[in-house]
Amino acid sequence: MANEQETGAKIKEILDRTRRLETRLTSFMQSQGFDVRTEKPVFSTYDFTLTIPSMRTQLQDIIDAVPSEVMLTEEIEVIHKGEVVAMIYKPNEDD
Repeated sequence: MANEQETGAKIKEILDRTRRLETRLTSFMQSQGFDVRTEKPVFSTYDFTLTIPSMRTQLQDIIDAVPSEVMLTEEIEVIHKGEVVAMIYKPNEDD
């Protein structure tokens, strides 16, 4: 059991380092003038949906794509490949 946890921790560390490397490489390429096409989530004010390009889209990118005035008043469907994969709910007023 402990060996499985240790292996899981090592795999997570490898994934984290790979993501950081990818982020740094993308930033470097952009600074050198390369056209790095990174897809961002797209928010629709028509039906209050947010379409994400990948299930690995970062949560911060999702939050940044929603206008702040909408985030506080509407429930938003997060869609990937035509299916609702998550919902963003307005904050509970009791909190």
